[in-house]
Amino acid sequence: MKYVKHAVSALIIIALGLYAFVFSSALTGTLTKYNASVDDQGVCRVPANIKRIADECFNGNTKLAQVVFEGDKVVSIGARAFSACYSLRSIEIPDSVTSIGVHAFAYCESLRSIKLPSSLTSVSRGAFMGCMALKSVVIPVSATVIEDRAFDNCVALPSVKLPDSLVSIGNEAFCASGLRSVVIPASVTSIGDYAFCRCSALASASIPDSVISIGVSAFGECKDLKSVAVPASVGSIGRNAFSGIPVVYYSGSAEGSPWGAEKCARR
Repeated sequence: MKYVKHAVSALIIIALGLYAFVFSSALTGTLTKYNASVDDQGVCRVPANIKRIADECFNGNTKLAQVVFEGDKVVSIGARAFSACYSLRSIEIPDSVTSIGVHAFAYCESLRSIKLPSSLTSVSRGAFMGCMALKSVVIPVSATVIEDRAFDNCVALPSVKLPDSLVSIGNEAFCASGLRSVVIPASVTSIGDYAFCRCSALASASIPDSVISIGVSAFGECKDLKSVAVPASVGSIGRNAFSGIPVVYYSGSAEGSPWGAEKCARR
């Protein structure tokens, strides 16, 4: 009997602790996996007092189809907060959000469009990787960095307008995406390894003379890309940067020509 009493007491303490955690999370304005809810229609309504969505808050929730923010106090969305929410189709992120964690929306296979908040300065690592239905992305003019694998394998994404504030495009940022053309703004200085690799529909790529480095296989295996002009400002070009492209036009001094292309010609 003594052991039963101890066991019951332990369960009561655990239950009280969990209740206290959930209650304190609500008071501090944090939405967690313990106090978040999804209704029968697959909708989550984020209360107006919420300031933060915790790491992995909805991770793997296959019921979630829509997120509605009832206020504009949310400032951060945690790592993997909505990762693998396969049914998520709609979410309008309020402009109050300044931080979106790594893999926040990765593998949301039903997500069709996203407008990133106007105050966001970077698109985090793997934020939308594997969002295979994504067709429209609005990146704010405040963004300076697109981190590694941010839009990797977004196969339905036909185009994206990169803002003039952008400075760097990370490794595999748009690898194996559905991009048909890309205009890199004159603010960008570096294009990462495999950044646009295996974009099989990519037929046009414009590289400005602000760029000083292009990574390994950055434009490799882009089957529809027949030529690319590389400005002389580019002093570093990675191995196989243009693998499979018929001709690269370049008059600079980087070593390793033709970097996987069939030939390199001067302009």
